Amino acid sequence: MKLRAAPALLGALAAGCHLVIDPEKVPKPSEVADIAAGGEHTCALVAHEVWCWGRNDFNQLGGGQGDDSRTPVKASGLLAAADAVAAGGLHTCATAGGRATCWGYNEFGELGSARGSTGPFQVSASVAGGQIAAGHFFTCAIQGGSVLCWGRNDQAQLGDPGAGEFREAPDAVPGIAGAEAIAAGGNHACALAGGAVSCWGDGSPSSVALASGATRISVGGHHACAVVAGGVTCWGDNSHGQISGAAAISGTVDAIAAGDNHTCVLSGGGVTCWGDDARGQVAGAGAIAGSVTAITAGGDHSCALSGDVIQCWGDNSRGQLGDGSTAGPSTVTFQ
Repeated sequence: MKLRAAPALLGALAAGCHLVIDPEKVPKPSEVADIAAGGEHTCALVAHEVWCWGRNDFNQLGGGQGDDSRTPVKASGLLAAADAVAAGGLHTCATAGGRATCWGYNEFGELGSARGSTGPFQVSASVAGGQIAAGHFFTCAIQGGSVLCWGRNDQAQLGDPGAGEFREAPDAVPGIAGAEAIAAGGNHACALAGGAVSCWGDGSPSSVALASGATRISVGGHHACAVVAGGVTCWGDNSHGQISGAAAISGTVDAIAAGDNHTCVLSGGGVTCWGDDARGQVAGAGAIAGSVTAITAGGDHSCALSGDVIQCWGDNSRGQLGDGSTAGPSTVTFQ
């Protein structure tokens, strides 16, 4: 669900809105360095502060467990000088100074602490370059070329089928070395190393057969995609056309984002999506204005970063648009 469109810019947003930062309240919109869309909540990294909105029944917004927030709120006292953020199904993680802190749902140890305990918690492992990814009930990060994962493991999400049904502390995924990028989705994850892609979960680890080297990866609910030779290669579940739509993509793909049952690509500054459109998470891409620099896809929502605004479309039932409603797009300010 999380993706890096450029070294200094990560895309991940929520559904059906235009987010505009009020310059009188926080730094310039250009200081939105990282954005992450989870199952039904969204977070942004603004001038090294984490802001979140949407579903909040497990404190996935970081301000304390409570009602959903339909507008952005600052995650209180969790990190100073944060440099990356990742949103999972019901939890959130951010990195600062090579360390990760996680908060939200913790039934399976996905916060890197004793299962069932409430966060936030600093994870007992270093994280290289802010490379962290959150799936539905597990988390993975890169440390020195190795991939560490923790949380639920009932479908080998941690890359080790023999590790039990959950793990509360980070441990290395067997057989992965030289990892450069990590992506996590529903119950599986993938790592990119030297153009090769390895995936695990929903079963057991495996290497992905690619025509040539991959440059970017993204993982959805039950599918995954990679940018290969400027085009798109996808694999996994295709029950909503989230894979087959890749065949129609032409031009050079700059970034890719896989949601639960849909996929989006950034090409030539524009966004194209395909797959499940039950909540407008695909069709809304046609209304995106401006030159887009980053994209992401969450549960049933998609987002793009263009100039000074974050534009999102799709499901807004839990306020994951951040626009103060459960309806269509509008302008949002951070307060």
